[in-house]
Amino acid sequence: MYNIVALAHSCVSLQDIETTNTFCISNYEDERKILFDTLKKQPELLEDVISIWGDTPIEKPDVQPFNQDINKLKKRKQTEIKHQCHNKISYAFRFDCGKGERNYYLSEQKQTDMKDLAALIKCGKNSVFWRDESRVMLEEYTAEEFMSLYNQGMFFIASCKLRSDGLEEYLNSLDDVEQISTVTWDTPLPEEIQKIIDEQLAFMSYKQ
Repeated sequence: MYNIVALAHSCVSLQDIETTNTFCISNYEDERKILFDTLKKQPELLEDVISIWGDTPIEKPDVQPFNQDINKLKKRKQTEIKHQCHNKISYAFRFDCGKGERNYYLSEQKQTDMKDLAALIKCGKNSVFWRDESRVMLEEYTAEEFMSLYNQGMFFIASCKLRSDGLEEYLNSLDDVEQISTVTWDTPLPEEIQKIIDEQLAFMSYKQ
């Protein structure tokens, strides 16, 4: 036997008198059958419910795999951010190490080559040969010029990677499709995430 705890057009909450457990039955077509079976021995209660529900069940919402769709969108956005980070590092670094402001590519291979040259300078070499992207042939860089370029290049790479991580962290915190869809490389980060990035960059700058 049951008591009605709460009754609305969308659902009814019933309590089992013997166990005191409560449960809800919604006014959907398939659940109305459950209601009739549950209250078939209590026609008065059934009549009370039907007087509020009426003869027409409410339409059941089309439930989509929301969380799954959200996660797919986040993954796609995170992949976009990683791709943008790679492009920034590879093609967007401009710096004046004493030869005027120039554009230097920082592909993974170039990073490896720069580290090798920096190691030679640290071992006492006074100059090395390198080039910016406006040149075909290498030109001589003093140790001071190249190390300035190298240190600033490594700092630029780290700043791009930290921003990429910060954007991914921000994406993970979102659960609104529209917000997730609008996140790009230039999206301002929340203050708490930006603060962590700034602190790490300040530490790296200090070490240089």
